[in-house]
Amino acid sequence: MPLGSKWDYAYPANMRLSRLVNVLKNITVRNRGRLSYYPRRYMIEPSTVCNLKCRHCFHWRYDSQKHFTREHLRFENFTTILEKIRRYALLIELYNYGEPFLNRETPRMIAAATRAGIRTRISSNMSVPMSDEYARDIVRAGLHRLTCSLDGPSQEIYEKYRIGGNLSLALENAARVIRWKKKLNASRPLVVFRMLVFEWNHHAVADARKLAEEYGFDAFCADPGSYTVDGSKAVWDIAAGRWEKSKARFGAERPRTKAKKPVNGFSTLLS
Repeated sequence: MPLGSKWDYAYPANMRLSRLVNVLKNITVRNRGRLSYYPRRYMIEPSTVCNLKCRHCFHWRYDSQKHFTREHLRFENFTTILEKIRRYALLIELYNYGEPFLNRETPRMIAAATRAGIRTRISSNMSVPMSDEYARDIVRAGLHRLTCSLDGPSQEIYEKYRIGGNLSLALENAARVIRWKKKLNASRPLVVFRMLVFEWNHHAVADARKLAEEYGFDAFCADPGSYTVDGSKAVWDIAAGRWEKSKARFGAERPRTKAKKPVNGFSTLLS
């Protein structure tokens, strides 16, 4: 899995009584209206700012009156949160809607979680200004998994979805992290080349995989792209080469307006 695996939760530093008891409660306790355990995984945003305008994301049409404020999380506030969850947390995901590496203190947050015996994962567009020292600090901090969102082997294909992104910059930043892994003889982070597949780039998966190998990524993953229109979601079926209606993630799906079928591509559909 590009964004993580269940094995990310199991490691020696997590073998602490408070965490093991919490996991046991999570598995065995039935929901009776009040939970007696804490989450095992936490998602904490280092930044709600993003430099790209990807089609699936609200940053594409950001509205300050509707969406949350764009800002960076301060390290002091992160440590306050960390102190509250460190007895129970197995994993922290330092990303969601923002670009985590726009915050210069993200490596410090990773390092603080590592010292607390908590693994961290990040998904990044990697198309950001990144010094060699910053890449070094990411590796030194102990990041467990870094998923790089790179949706094609060429700028022309890549920018159809990652609007405002620079593929060469993103690849060079990933290469910096990979080089520092080798210099420091580190086994982590696991650096993953992730490609979202749509009708305009499905023919380029093999070339993208080859590019990932050339740059020395630890893994390559092609995942189906998706779109939502009129409240209904569809995904690109990679094997069949066509759009399919998405299945409900949680039980029966409530009635929705039937989605329009893409005719001239995703960008036309959402323009």
